[in-house]
Amino acid sequence: MNIKKIISAIIASAVVAVVPVAAFAEGYTNATFCFDNESGISMWETYGAVAETGLELKVDTALRETGNAALCVYEDVKSEIDPASQHGGVFISAEKLGLENFAGCTIQASVYFEPEAVGSTNSFSLYSDGVLWITSELSAENSGWNKVSLTVPGNAANTNLGFTIPTYNFYTGNVCYVDNVVIYDSNGTAIANVGDYAEAAESIEVSVGTLGRILLVVLLIVLIVGIIAGIGFVVSMLLKKFT
Repeated sequence: MNIKKIISAIIASAVVAVVPVAAFAEGYTNATFCFDNESGISMWETYGAVAETGLELKVDTALRETGNAALCVYEDVKSEIDPASQHGGVFISAEKLGLENFAGCTIQASVYFEPEAVGSTNSFSLYSDGVLWITSELSAENSGWNKVSLTVPGNAANTNLGFTIPTYNFYTGNVCYVDNVVIYDSNGTAIANVGDYAEAAESIEVSVGTLGRILLVVLLIVLIVGIIAGIGFVVSMLLKKFT
């Protein structure tokens, strides 16, 4: 009877150990802006030399870091631009994300430079303005997907966050791609996705996570059965020896 109690306790402990693993794997989060569709683009406003640079934003499925698509930044520079007018870009205001301002907030983005555009621009700049102008640059010399981030000081009640791409030479075409823009509030909590996350991408992620949980549970069960069998064998040998 005591042996049965021991085995039952082992099984119960194993089941308890399996449940938290499955629950932990359930979590899944998305960037504030995924750009899987165009719904999030309308929240951004243009500024600066947009007419001179021909700046356009569009969703492109050909190149993305994750999900179904990314934000494609297109420019059409057909004439010389005065140095004072080379900067054009977009920004989002704090109120559109339900915030009073961006004090203490952080913005992070993944950026991919179009190789053909590198000779016409040298950087991608995140910026924030309002009380204080601050920037964080990513050099166009970086290949592949790279992350750039900017944190607004806690005492700077800036109301805008955005990005700009200074263009110096004649160029027509895609300049860069932007994906997975995450904006963290002053407490370090990521602001929820604005609605441009495709359900198709979510179902893929969830199904992969479910398969991983199933395999993990199966492996744990096999391990538990092996341990129980080993204990049973040892106990039976001891019983034979002392009976």
